[in-house]
Amino acid sequence: MNADLFASIANIIGFTEADLAANRLSKLSDAQGQKLRTKRQGWLILAGVALILGIGLFARAVFDNALTSSEKLTIGILLCLAVAVGLLYIWLKWSQYATDLTQGIAAEGELALVTYIYRGNRVYLFRANGVKFRVDKVLYDLLTDRSNEFPSCVVYYAPQTRTLLALEAFNGRKYYKK
Repeated sequence: MNADLFASIANIIGFTEADLAANRLSKLSDAQGQKLRTKRQGWLILAGVALILGIGLFARAVFDNALTSSEKLTIGILLCLAVAVGLLYIWLKWSQYATDLTQGIAAEGELALVTYIYRGNRVYLFRANGVKFRVDKVLYDLLTDRSNEFPSCVVYYAPQTRTLLALEAFNGRKYYKK
């Protein structure tokens, strides 16, 4: 892979040579770890907002004089269930990021580029060794236009959240531990 192509891919995905060096040792770089921690904190903020909103709606339903007792009870139970399911989902997403902070993984394989329409929007994916990654159009177009320069690649990613960390051409040597 030439330096120009590497720089373009690194800029789009957001990794550096230092990140790539850490990934080759099956580790996250400090910058990649911080990126995952920031995403994880976003889920915690969402959990706090959902909890406050749920408590507010519950209080409104309980203290609304226009509702009968059975209506208040029904609304209260439904709100509690909705908040519980929402918080469970948020906790699962948070746990995925927490797991990714302790693991790094690489997949090598033929690069397959795929696009499909989902709800009227074009979705861009690439796949290496059966692992699919959603990518933006700019990266997809770059990979499509220059795919002859790296028919096989090594993809460094966080396994639980499928967060793309880095990408490089596979040159026959394994830099990483499986």
